[in-house]
Amino acid sequence: MPGVAIPLKSSSEMILCVMQQNCLISISDGPPAIPQIKDGKVRALAVTGAERSPELPDVPSMAEAGYPEVNTKLWSGFFAPASTPPAIARKLEAAFARAIRDPDVSAKLKGMAVTPGGGSSEEFRALIDRDITTYVEVVKAANLKFEE
Repeated sequence: MPGVAIPLKSSSEMILCVMQQNCLISISDGPPAIPQIKDGKVRALAVTGAERSPELPDVPSMAEAGYPEVNTKLWSGFFAPASTPPAIARKLEAAFARAIRDPDVSAKLKGMAVTPGGGSSEEFRALIDRDITTYVEVVKAANLKFEE
């Protein structure tokens, strides 16, 4: 039986949909899901990365669940308008990198199931480009159609 995509506005709304049994399954990022998993309100079937999550050590990775080709990591980033002068963009990049390396900030991020990154803007752009390429291929291969 094929699944039906339910367009929701946030991961928190998605987790609530599962908790209320209006959805059978979802794929969510960690921060809204982990407290509900730890409280026993939803059951985690697998994490989408190649390895288990430190926050959910008893939950198998997709590779362990039999799907080694699934290795999806969610990312967040800082964005500025394309017209931002390069010198200002470099200053912002350096300030964000310092903030992410701060032990207090890093600990708070890890507490929210976020693994701090902090690469360069060029590395981030390359990650975005790779993900776009990957997901365009997935959508085409699965012949997915989306409503406007």
